[in-house]
Amino acid sequence: MYGAWNELRVCEEARERSASVLQKFPTASSGAVVHAVVQSLAQSLGLSSGQPEPSSLITDVEVNWCMEVMCYGLRLPLKEHEAIKNCVHVYCEWLVSLIPEQAKICVPRPVMSDANHYSRRILRHLYNLFSPRPHDPLTADVASRQAVLCHRVLRTVQMVATRSPVLESDTWQEILSFLLAINDTLLSDRQAKDDDIEAHLCERLLGVLFQVWLMACYRSFFPSPSYWKTLQCLCLRWRHRQIVVEQWKKIQLIMTAKLCRELVDPDCPDVKIEDGDKELVPAEMRGERLGQAWYRMLHTLGDPALVARDANSLNGTLTHNMNEVHDNQAQIFYKAIAAVSAFVDVWLGRYVEDNAYKLIVPSVSLSANNSQTSSAIGSSSTTTISTTPPAQRKNKPKTGQKLHIPQLITQHKPQTPVSPVVTPTGSSPLPPFPIERPAERFNTTIHVVRRLTLRPLRPSVNSLLHLYGTWLFESSMITDSEGAFVESETESLQSHSSQPDGTVHNSSTKSMSDSDSIYDTHMGLQSWSLEWGQAEAMGTLCKILGSKTSDEEVLSVYLARFFLAIKQGLAGQSPQDPPSAITCSIVANSADLFKCDLESAALLVPSFVAAIENVLSPPHVRSGYSHLPPTPIAENLLHNSAISILLSLLPLTLHSNSLLVRDQANRQVSLSSFRARLLRLLLVSLNAEVDSLNVQTLLQGLMCAVLDQVEYERCAALDPSLDSTNVTIEDPVFQDTHLLLLAIKTVCQNLSSSWRNDAAIVFSALEVLTVFARLHITEFASHNYREYRQCVGWLCELIVWQSHRPTRDHSKELHSTIVAAFSCLTLWLVEHSTLFCEQDTIHQVMEVVELGISGAKSQPKPSDIPILKQNKERKPLSKRVLQAAEAVLSALMDHVGYFPNAAGPECPVSSLLDEQALLKDRPGARFRYFYTQSSAIVGVLEDPIHAPPTSNPSLTLLVRAPFGRHVWAMQLSNVPQSKMSLLNQGPVQHRGPPGAPMVLPRYQMTLPNKEQLASLQKKLPSYFPLKCAEIPPCVIEKSIVPDPWNMPDNTISNKLLNLVEAQVKLEASCRREAAQRPTERPCRPPANQTAFQTARLFLMHFGFLNPHDEAVKPSQSLLPLIDSEEPSLMTQLETLDQMSARSSDTVHIFYVRRRQTIPEDIVANSRNANFVHPLYLEFLRSLGWPVDVAMHIGWTGNVETSWKVSGDMGLLDLPSNHGGSLYDGTHQVLYWADVLSEMAFVVPSLSAIGVKKSPSPEKDKSSFIPEGGTSRKRQPPEKPLRSNMTLNLDKTGKNSTSRHLVTAPFEVKVMVVWLESFEDHSRFPTEGLLPYTDTTGLAHQGAGPSQRGADVLLIFVTPLQSGLFRLKVECRSGNRTSAVPLPALDGQLISRRTLGAVVRNVALNLCRRKRLDADPESCPAPHVKRRTKIQEIGSKYAKEMAAPEFYASLFERLPTKAPAAPSGGNLAISGSRNDQS
Repeated sequence: MYGAWNELRVCEEARERSASVLQKFPTASSGAVVHAVVQSLAQSLGLSSGQPEPSSLITDVEVNWCMEVMCYGLRLPLKEHEAIKNCVHVYCEWLVSLIPEQAKICVPRPVMSDANHYSRRILRHLYNLFSPRPHDPLTADVASRQAVLCHRVLRTVQMVATRSPVLESDTWQEILSFLLAINDTLLSDRQAKDDDIEAHLCERLLGVLFQVWLMACYRSFFPSPSYWKTLQCLCLRWRHRQIVVEQWKKIQLIMTAKLCRELVDPDCPDVKIEDGDKELVPAEMRGERLGQAWYRMLHTLGDPALVARDANSLNGTLTHNMNEVHDNQAQIFYKAIAAVSAFVDVWLGRYVEDNAYKLIVPSVSLSANNSQTSSAIGSSSTTTISTTPPAQRKNKPKTGQKLHIPQLITQHKPQTPVSPVVTPTGSSPLPPFPIERPAERFNTTIHVVRRLTLRPLRPSVNSLLHLYGTWLFESSMITDSEGAFVESETESLQSHSSQPDGTVHNSSTKSMSDSDSIYDTHMGLQSWSLEWGQAEAMGTLCKILGSKTSDEEVLSVYLARFFLAIKQGLAGQSPQDPPSAITCSIVANSADLFKCDLESAALLVPSFVAAIENVLSPPHVRSGYSHLPPTPIAENLLHNSAISILLSLLPLTLHSNSLLVRDQANRQVSLSSFRARLLRLLLVSLNAEVDSLNVQTLLQGLMCAVLDQVEYERCAALDPSLDSTNVTIEDPVFQDTHLLLLAIKTVCQNLSSSWRNDAAIVFSALEVLTVFARLHITEFASHNYREYRQCVGWLCELIVWQSHRPTRDHSKELHSTIVAAFSCLTLWLVEHSTLFCEQDTIHQVMEVVELGISGAKSQPKPSDIPILKQNKERKPLSKRVLQAAEAVLSALMDHVGYFPNAAGPECPVSSLLDEQALLKDRPGARFRYFYTQSSAIVGVLEDPIHAPPTSNPSLTLLVRAPFGRHVWAMQLSNVPQSKMSLLNQGPVQHRGPPGAPMVLPRYQMTLPNKEQLASLQKKLPSYFPLKCAEIPPCVIEKSIVPDPWNMPDNTISNKLLNLVEAQVKLEASCRREAAQRPTERPCRPPANQTAFQTARLFLMHFGFLNPHDEAVKPSQSLLPLIDSEEPSLMTQLETLDQMSARSSDTVHIFYVRRRQTIPEDIVANSRNANFVHPLYLEFLRSLGWPVDVAMHIGWTGNVETSWKVSGDMGLLDLPSNHGGSLYDGTHQVLYWADVLSEMAFVVPSLSAIGVKKSPSPEKDKSSFIPEGGTSRKRQPPEKPLRSNMTLNLDKTGKNSTSRHLVTAPFEVKVMVVWLESFEDHSRFPTEGLLPYTDTTGLAHQGAGPSQRGADVLLIFVTPLQSGLFRLKVECRSGNRTSAVPLPALDGQLISRRTLGAVVRNVALNLCRRKRLDADPESCPAPHVKRRTKIQEIGSKYAKEMAAPEFYASLFERLPTKAPAAPSGGNLAISGSRNDQS
C-alpha cells in the first residue's frame, strides 16, 4: 500500500532534537543549574498554594534558555525525581497554552503569543522523559513514579490534541512524531523486566497514540502516506506485544461499527466496550475520513498469518525461553484472528462482547525451566502483573500444578487491561487470574437466537472475503517448514498414546515441546498452539459463507479455497477421538452452511458427517478415552450447531440420493450411503443429549426424518419409476424394524425416564408422538401392534407419574403436560382403534381416565382391594386435568372405531340432524326439552318418524351434550335387536304377533366358524319358557296371594274368606249366563296399542325417574325446560350449536416476492399463477383438501360461514389461472381436520376483502382491476342463507337475514409466508397484513387493538436451489418491535414431499401450545365452553316443579302445533353417528 513511500526516522530524529547544551558541562554543575532554575519556575505555578504567579520570563531568549535547562532536567537519573517532576509540571502548564481559554498566568508571554512554536519544541524535549534509564535495584520503586509523570504528559498531549482550536499542521506532525518515537522507544524489541517503565505505560501509550492519530484524521490534519507507513512499520515492530493487537481490535471494532452504520445499515448499534475506550475514535468522525482511516488502520498490523508462519516475524524478544516464545506467538496469532472474527460479527450484526461461540482458550501458559523440572505458569490469555489482588493471589497454584480449564463459562467479565509482560526466564511464576468455575452452562436459547440473528442489510460474502479473505485463507492453511499441513495437537496426542511403551517422543523430534500438547486426558485443555488461531480462522470462514443471501453468488475461487480448507481441517476425524479445536470451531460456526444455497455444498457432506459424529458421539463410544477433556466451545452450543448440521444433511441424503461425492478415503459414494449413519447418530443423540433446547431440536428433526421416510416409501410404492434401492438403509438396526417404530420406542423410553422432568421436552415429545399417531405403515405388521401398544402404555405411565409428583411440583405447566398427554392418548386410540381390543390396554387407559377424573385409582396396586365409586372422594388435580380425562372417555365411547365416518373427517363428530330436519315431515310433532345432570339438554320427540302402524313404541332423542349433538332413534322391544334374527329360526309354535313377548327355544347359536370356536359355544337362555316351573322365583312374586284354601286357618282372616266365596259365586253365575247365551262370534284378542307416551318409558328406564324413592326428587336429576315455542330458547340452542366441540384454527398464507414490503402488493400476488412460484400451488394443496364454503359443514376460517350449509353448490365463475386466491374464503378454503382439531387454510385476496368491506349491490358493480393485470369478473351475488347444519336444502329459514352472531373464540394468529428471498423475513409487514386475517366477519372495521397487540406466529417457507425448503418460525407481538424466534423449530430443511405436512403440524402444534399456555378461564377447552353454555340455558329456562306436578306433566300431550324452526340453523359439532337401541 505504501511501497513508494519512505519510513520516517522518528526515533533517530527525536534523539537528535532532544539534546541540551548542558550536556557539554559536568554532570554536577548541570544538575545544580537544573535544580536552581526548575525549582523557581515550579514555585510560580502555584501547585502547592493554588495561586499561580505571573511568569518572570519576558523575552524569547529567556524562555529558550530555561527550556534548555529543563531539556537537560528531563534526562536526569531517576534518583533526581523531584527535579524531573518540576520540569514535567512546567512543560505541561506551558503546553496548555494551545488551549487559550485554559492557559494560566504563569505561562510566559512569548509562549502564549506563539504557542504552536514552543509546543513543538516542548514535545521534542519531553522525549527525554520516556527514554529508558539503566536498571538500578536501588531505584526500583522510583520507576512507578516516572510512570506517573509520563501519564501526566500523555494526558496533557491527549487533551491538547482533542481540545485545542489553534493547532497547526506542523504541530500535528510534531505530536504524531513524538508519540511514534516514545512508543517505539518503549515497545521495540528488548528484554522486558517487571519493574521497567513500559510495564506501566504500554497500554496507555498505545491508547493515546491511536486516539490522537484518529483525532488528527478527523480534524484538519490527515497524516500523509509517510506517516501511515511509519505507523505500519512500527506496529509490526511492536507486534510481539499482545496489547498492541488488543488496542488495534478496539479501534477497529468502533470504526467498523461506525462505517457499517454509514454504508450498510443506519440502524447498526454501537459496539459495547468499556467506557474508557469509547473516546478512542471521535464520535463525530464520518464520511471519507472515516473510511480512509478505517481501511488504513485495518492493515496496520499486516497479515496475521505471517506470525504463524515464522516466529521471527515477531521482532521483539521478551524472553529467551522457547516455550514462552511459542506460547506468545500462538496467543498473538489467535488474538489477531479473533479480532478479524469480531470485525466480521460487526458486519453481520451479531457482535456481542460475551460471544459464547468463541473458543475457550487456555488460561495459562506452561513453560519448562529445564528438562528435569516441571513447567511454571507464565503469561495467560489476559496477561497479569505483579500487583495481583490478595483474593487472587490466594488461589495461586503450586509449582508444576496444572490448572483445569472449565468446560463452560457462564459470564465473561471484562478484566482490567494490564501490561503484556511475559515472565522472564528464571523469575518466579506470576499468579494467574482466578479460573471461573461455572455452576451451569450457557443459556442455549439466548445464544442460539443470537446466532440466528443476522442483519438483513449486510455486506455480501464476496465483499467480506475481499476484505479479510486473504488473511483467513492463509491462516487456515498454515503449513510447517516442510510444506505439510499443521498437525492437530489432538493427533499428536493420539500418536503419543498409541506407542507400545507409552513413552513420549523426545522434544527434539517435535516442532514444539511436550508441554505444548493441547489436551490432557484428565485435566482438559492446557497450553497454547497455533491450532487455536487456525481454528478461529476456519470458524470465521464458515461464519462468512453461512451468511450468504438468497440472491448472492459467491466467486468460484473463494468456494474452491473454502472447500479445500474445510476438507483439510476436518481430515482424519473419527468418532473415537476427542474433537479438536479446529473441528469444534468449524462445527460451531457452520450451523447454517447447508441452508444458504451454497453452490456444491454437497462436496462437504462426507467431512461434516465425520465431524458431527465426532462431536455428538457420547463418551462411551470413544473407547480410547475414559475421561474426555472439555471441548473448547461450550458443549451445549457446540452440540446445537452439530444438531443443526445433522438435520440439514438428513433430507439432502434422501433428496439427492444418487449424487456421487468423494468420501474421506477418496472413494466415490452416493449421498444415500450416509443416511444410515445420520439416522443412527440422530437416535443416539436423542438418548445422550441433556440440553433441553437441543433435545427439542432433535425431536423436531426426528419428526421430519420419519415423515420424509414414510412419504418416500409411499411414493415409491405408487411410482415404480422411483428407484428405492438407492436409499436402502443397510444398517442392521433398520433391517428388522421400521424407522417409525424405532423413533416411537426411543421417544417413549426417554419420555418415561430422563425427559419427564422438563416440561418443554415433554411438550415437544408429545407433539412428535401425535404426528406419529397419524402415520400408518404396512411393513413389519407384527412389530407395529406391539410398539403401538407399548406407546399407549408409556403415555399412561407418564400421566400417572406426573400426577403423583410432590405437591410442590404441581403447577400450571405440569398440568398442561398432563392435558397434552391425554390429547395424545386420545389420538392414538382413535387412529389405531385395534389397540382398544386388548384387555390390558383397556384396563390401563381406563385407570388413567379414572385417575384424571377422581384424582386417584380405585386399585393402586393389583394386590389392593378395589375401592367402590361411591366410597371414593373426588379430588382431581385440577379442573383442566378433569376436563381432559372426560374428553378421553368421551372419545373412547363415541369415536374409537367410528372416526372418520363415511362423510370424512370434515364431518363433525355428532349428528347433522337438527329440529328442522327431524320435523320436516311431521308438522304436528313437537319436542319436549329436559335439562339433566347440569351437562346436557335432551329433546324428546314422542311421535315416531316414518314408523309403520304395527311398530313398537318409538322415540327420537336430540341430545346436546358438551362433546357434541347426538340423535338417537329408540324403540321399545322385548328382544334385543341383535337377537331378532333368531326368532325366525325357531319353531312356528313359538312365534307370536309382532311386538308381543315371544318364547325363544333352547338351541345352540350358530357361530361363523364352529370348528375353531367350539369351546366358546353356549346355550341361549329362554326368556319366556313354556312351563312356569322353569321360571326362577323372584321377590315380586310374594305380592300375589297364594291359594287361601291350602293355607293354615290361623294365617287367613274371615274377611278374606268371605271375599273369596263371594267371588267364586260371581264367577259361577257368569259361566252359567255365558253358557245360555248363543255364540255369535269367535273371541279374539284386542288390537295392539299404537299410541304410547314413550317419554315416560325412556325417562323411567334410564333412571331419570324414581317415583318409589320419595327421598329423591325428580328435579335433582331432571328439569323440564319451558315451552319449545319460546323463541329465545331456540335462539340459545342455535348459539349452543354454533360452539364447536373441536378446536378450530385458521392459517393465513401469503406469497412475498423479492423485496416486497407493501401489504397490498403482497396480497395481490395470489391473483395470478404467473406471479407465484411453480411449486406454490402444490404446497397449498398439500396443506389440506379444498372444500366449498357454501356446502362445507366445518370450520371455514370465518365465523359467519362456518358450521352450516348456507346454499346449494352452484357452478360459480371461479378463476382458472389463480395463484391461490381461489382459497380466499369466498368460495373455497383448504381444510384439514382430525378428531381433536380442525384447521382452515386461507389465502387472502383483495377481492375477498372488498366483498367484506362493501356488501351493497352498488359497490359490487365495480370489479377489481389489479395494477398491471387483467380485469377480474364480478363475484356472483351472495346466496340466501339456509338453515345451519340441516339436511333441508330446499327451504329458507324465516329469519335468515337476522342470524345471531357468535362471539369469536380464542384465536391464535398464524401466518404462513412463502418467501422468494429468505432475507425478506425481517421486512415482512406483519402489522399491515393483520386486517387480512380477520375471522369474525368484521374485517371492514380494521385491525382492532386486540389484533394489534396479539402475538402472531409466523412460519416462513423459502425454496432453495437444491430443491429443499427452509423454514423459519417466529413469534411477533404487536407491542414489541423485535421478533422472537423459536429456535427449536427454526432453520429446518424440509423436502418437497413433506413440506405441507410439516408446515401443517408446526402450525397445529404452535396453536395447541398457545392454548395450553393461555389462561384456562379465557381459553377453556371447546367442550368446557359448551358445558358452560348448557348450564347457562338450564339455569335460565328450566322450570322448578313439585313431584306431583312434574309427573302430571309427563302424562299431558303436547298440542299439535308445529314449533318455529330455528331461524339461522344449527351447528354440527363433531362427526356423527346415529345409534339405534
